[in-house]
Amino acid sequence: MGILDCGFIVWLNEDLPSEDGPSCPKPVKFSVNSNEDIIATKDDVLKAIDDPLIVLLDTRDEQEWNGEISTPGGYYPLLRKGRLPGAKWIKWHKFIEESREALIFKTKEEICEICARHDIFPDDEIIIYCFKGRRASSAYIALKQAGFTRVKVYFASWNEWARYPELPIENGAPQYNERIANLATARARKLNDAVIGSGIMQQAGAG
Repeated sequence: MGILDCGFIVWLNEDLPSEDGPSCPKPVKFSVNSNEDIIATKDDVLKAIDDPLIVLLDTRDEQEWNGEISTPGGYYPLLRKGRLPGAKWIKWHKFIEESREALIFKTKEEICEICARHDIFPDDEIIIYCFKGRRASSAYIALKQAGFTRVKVYFASWNEWARYPELPIENGAPQYNERIANLATARARKLNDAVIGSGIMQQAGAG
């Protein structure tokens, strides 16, 4: 299965083959082989909250991120508002180029630059979420095209997380949080140790 980059509008504007009129598809057996390696569960996310090496990426709108509304348009006002503790925020639309007649993904370099501003890099382990998985899926494709290899989507996203009162959330404008700061420090140390370890291994191999 693939995705048509640029969408059908660009396809038509470039005079590529198309057809209209009634369609007569033939029924076939279709076997679904789900790839669990790219899907994160609620339990995976709960563990990731305390793991300094896993990036939780919120791709929702700013009002959702700040906890002003629980869903796009605020359609479920009784649902808990907020975000995953320690999550970083990049709105999914930041990865989209809108200068043409259709929406396309930005270049690899542009996407990497956007992520780097938020201390997110191609070799990071990342779990992306939104409200129901649609915006997170778009961000997933953008990151994979840009060379990020360890990416998963929390497909049930906020629509599931917010329904469990025992699960932790943050809301309001991001504030200094000692636990999150400690996790960030631990993340930096582990990344530094990994870099040093890699350098030692290279020197040993060269010797």
